[in-house]
Amino acid sequence: MEDRKGVARPNGPARHAWRGVFGTAARALAAGVLAIGVAHAQDPAAEDSVGAIRNAYYSLRAVAASKQVQVTPGEVLELVDRCWKIYDKSAGEPEEFDALVEVLSLTSNGDLHHPKLDEHWRDALGKMEKDHVDDKRMAGFIMYPPAPPQLKKEVEQFLKNVEANTKSPDVKAAFEYKTLSPLIEQQGDGQLDDAKTAELVGKLKDMAARYPDAAVPNDGRTYKEWVANRIRIIESLKIGNLAPEITGQDLDGVAFKLSDYRGKVVMLDFWGYW
Repeated sequence: MEDRKGVARPNGPARHAWRGVFGTAARALAAGVLAIGVAHAQDPAAEDSVGAIRNAYYSLRAVAASKQVQVTPGEVLELVDRCWKIYDKSAGEPEEFDALVEVLSLTSNGDLHHPKLDEHWRDALGKMEKDHVDDKRMAGFIMYPPAPPQLKKEVEQFLKNVEANTKSPDVKAAFEYKTLSPLIEQQGDGQLDDAKTAELVGKLKDMAARYPDAAVPNDGRTYKEWVANRIRIIESLKIGNLAPEITGQDLDGVAFKLSDYRGKVVMLDFWGYW
């Protein structure tokens, strides 16, 4: 007997054996695929990521909000367990740090109260201090470390320990930047007089001189670049100063310059789409 392509196929017992071999192979393949699917369902960390866990948490919150209920501690603990699996298999890799940060974020919801959540938070914070005190990414973390309200004092102690022990210029600079941030905001709101503004400018210049190549948290620029730009803003945008030149088009598409309206009251409205 031949198949549709003219290839000889076995007859009789041999044909049944042929069917048996391929039938067994097909069943084995299907069983293997099913087993893999079950394995992934039972072990999400097999191909898991911190981003996937974060998205899963957002989904839980969205569903809970639609039902006007709270995410339960049990649901959060399942996500925390997934984070620890990533942490365990990512020693020395970037995901190790990311997994710890996600554990801290997940366990910092002030509306959830469970001793296991506090236990995981303390465990993750301890590992951050033990293994990542000199990690450049700690510079961004110390700006807004996630912590449940009842453990605020513990995170304050953590910050003191990191500041005292880190050897990373990025992390050292971040602590100074964090200290100066309220003054920078006050200056931007016009709350500092000339003397305090001059004092702030001096501190910024000193920080840039000591950490010129360190990266500003959540900004991307170096302190040398960032401070130069900040001082330019402070010096050129003081209340009472001449406004910098601005060019653009009016609603009719006609080009104009801000200086064209000198002597008149002008309201500027900057807007855009992101």
